[in-house]
Amino acid sequence: LFIFQTALPTFGPGSLKQRDDPKLHNTDKERSLYEPQDSFYHDWAVKLVEEGVCCSLYTFPAAYMDLATLSQLSTVTGGELYTYPGFDGSRDGSRLAADLRADVERAYGANAVLRIRTSDGLRVDEHFGNLFMRNHVDVELAGVTSDSAIGALLQYDGRLDEKQDVYFQVALLYTTSDGQRRIRVHNLAVPCTTLIGAMFRNAEVDASMNLIAKVAVAEALTTPLKSIREKLSDRCVQILTAYRRNCASGSSPGQLILPEAYKLSPLYTLSLLKSPAIRGGADVPIDQRIYHMGLLRQLSVRKTVDYFYPTIVPVHALAGQQGELNEQTGLVELPQFARASYAMLDPAGAYLLTGDGSLILWLGRQVPAQFLQDALGVSSLEQVDIKQRALPELDTALSRKLLAIARQILPTRVGFASVQIIRQGMDQVEVQFASKLIEDRNSDNMTYVDYVCAVHRQIQVEVRPKGPVEPKWSYN
Repeated sequence: LFIFQTALPTFGPGSLKQRDDPKLHNTDKERSLYEPQDSFYHDWAVKLVEEGVCCSLYTFPAAYMDLATLSQLSTVTGGELYTYPGFDGSRDGSRLAADLRADVERAYGANAVLRIRTSDGLRVDEHFGNLFMRNHVDVELAGVTSDSAIGALLQYDGRLDEKQDVYFQVALLYTTSDGQRRIRVHNLAVPCTTLIGAMFRNAEVDASMNLIAKVAVAEALTTPLKSIREKLSDRCVQILTAYRRNCASGSSPGQLILPEAYKLSPLYTLSLLKSPAIRGGADVPIDQRIYHMGLLRQLSVRKTVDYFYPTIVPVHALAGQQGELNEQTGLVELPQFARASYAMLDPAGAYLLTGDGSLILWLGRQVPAQFLQDALGVSSLEQVDIKQRALPELDTALSRKLLAIARQILPTRVGFASVQIIRQGMDQVEVQFASKLIEDRNSDNMTYVDYVCAVHRQIQVEVRPKGPVEPKWSYN
């Protein structure tokens, strides 16, 4: 079931009241706006689950819509939430078409029930994602797709035997699109160890941060966001302190030692802190916050990586085969990516950025006229039409390479989305572009360098003998 909603429903069954109060923003009481107004949409969603009807909600808000209430239709039934604020057909039309096409064409199963089984000594404590549970065991999904993602938190119930493997089984019962009832089973055997070093060597930061983000979103309904932000940083410090204390205790106290598997943990944590789902500030619209909470709840591990850190490709100095298809790999050769920091961008350069399904072409104020001519068909920045929503297909090698790179770096489901052209120092929307540069000071938070230093200081506090309590985190 696809629902397209453009405004707050104010008439008939399921009508809602305008309850957004700016005075509550960035306060502990803000989380009351994350809760549904009433049980109408949740009850309806439960009925949909019983009938095996999955709901995807497409929203086109021009004002407050109360997504906290409406989104239950997708959250409970295993569907997805999409939003296109201030919808403009020329800007957002291709993205909507791609999202809807992928939603219709991808592999799909209905009336699904998922159960996770473990060896003695372990149990599944909680499940996270777009799902419904009548009990603590069975995960009910009105619909399940190739993009569905569920997180599970395990709990120790007893001592594990290091000499024996631990077993996991994930069984999914579902109905295919042609009416066949099937069971898909995944079995996994994992060795036990008492060596924390072995655990770190086999850890996976992307999966860990995906689950940490899902847990943070779930806690947002009962815990102030400020406390969640502090808890996220504390968790990052605890992980790295455990490695320092148990695997690198002989290192100099002034040296920051990061495990190979978790060396990106501070960067991903900082990105999560800057996400509209978690960050502070009264400037984040409630519906936007709810949408990003929904994203983190439903995104797979691979898509979470794209969400945490944007892909930035320098396209002003393509060399050799860069931008051309490699016949052996079937992929377009890409140059080395740029770091997400404004200081790392060359004023004489041009960069393609993507990370959330959108595509941005950033042009430095000193970009050569020849590049503009070959890529966009103009001779100066002033002649660039920032309202154009597609990269022109010109009969030049550079134009062909740009189009190939754009298709390569965009998520598969998006296909070739509309492009937004931003000129350095000339366009107001550059502020939005700058907010995507995770390593800079923005979104009421530190630079990446400052955050790593703060994490290091906390690790030093944790490993040294206990003394006076010091303030932990400052986000200003």
